[in-house]
Amino acid sequence: MKKTLERLAYIGLGYLLTLIGYNFGTMQSSSIHAQSESKPTVVEEIVCRRLRIVDTQGNTVVIGDGDQFLHKLKLVDAQDNTLVGLGTNGYGGGLISVKDPEEIGGAVNIFTDNSGGRVSVLGKDRRNEVRLRISDFGGNLSVRGKDGKTGAELSIGAESGFVSAHDKDGGVAQLFVNEYGGGVAIFNKGGKNVGQFSVGDRGDGIIRLRDKFGYRTGNLP
Repeated sequence: MKKTLERLAYIGLGYLLTLIGYNFGTMQSSSIHAQSESKPTVVEEIVCRRLRIVDTQGNTVVIGDGDQFLHKLKLVDAQDNTLVGLGTNGYGGGLISVKDPEEIGGAVNIFTDNSGGRVSVLGKDRRNEVRLRISDFGGNLSVRGKDGKTGAELSIGAESGFVSAHDKDGGVAQLFVNEYGGGVAIFNKGGKNVGQFSVGDRGDGIIRLRDKFGYRTGNLP
């Protein structure tokens, strides 16, 4: 009887040490590597702060991480360049980004924020861009050149819309519509409206001319 009790005590002590070792290893381990099996194990839920998926050669193909502001899931190439990104943008919305395999290259971004949704297409220098924006007031489509400046723009506001063409030095020709009708406005390189043909509040045509400083020089009627 005494030997039986001693044997049971040793068995119980062994189980206790095994349990302590398992829990200690689980708490101290920073990474878990899944083992290859012919029959995969089904796990109901995985909770982790960072996720990395590798291919059969050990190359990273998917990275998932984040903090209290941003959450990201990225598909990367062999050089760790992000090809596809999915996450939050830090402005109260989500982001989907598709890039070319170069470190500095073209990209297509789809994201939302507090103002609405946006789509942008970037060139290889990340400066020339086609952008579509939706807000509470309406939509806006703009095209930018290699210098990053707007070349053409189509926009709809709360009560009116306009189409404008821009040169690289700041000159603008604008076709617009307001509550009275249509109009054409010409801006010089300094951003001053120097000429405008539009419809007035009584339905009459109006021509206004200004000098390069914006001071009126002529008016019809």
